[in-house]
Amino acid sequence: MDDIIYEEHQTAAWYFRIIAAVGIGALLLLKQGGDRLNSYEQGLIIGISIFVALIFFSMCRLTITLTAKEIRWRYNWIRFPGWRIPLSDIRSVETTKSSWYEGWGIRYTTTGMLYNVTGTEAIRLHLKNASSLRLGTQQAAQWRGLLEGRTGPDARISGNRYG
Repeated sequence: MDDIIYEEHQTAAWYFRIIAAVGIGALLLLKQGGDRLNSYEQGLIIGISIFVALIFFSMCRLTITLTAKEIRWRYNWIRFPGWRIPLSDIRSVETTKSSWYEGWGIRYTTTGMLYNVTGTEAIRLHLKNASSLRLGTQQAAQWRGLLEGRTGPDARISGNRYG
């Protein structure tokens, strides 16, 4: 494992509000249904509520990590889903903003993939394979400063993608 140069954790508190709303909604449905709901319907309400809550819980925290050789990001406290890009594959970096209609989470946009949990600030990574992606951050200028000297034609790293 490489030594961590910089790491940012973002947590979206509003995700927890959605989880709470789903739980309250399920309880209200069960209460309203009372004896009219059979065990299958009750199980379905509970199952769907747990599934939705797990999806939101798994996406409520984004961690972006910079090491000497790569940038990696993952959602929540577990390492899945997670991605990584060697710094040698990054052509350039810029700060940018997401628009309100692009939303939060993992999104495919007209300018490439977007990974974020809160806010509109992001860094755009232009890759050597001509694609680009954005990582949501609360510290876009700091990330740009950290990455600019480590990526592109003037990069201060050596080795190739696998070395």
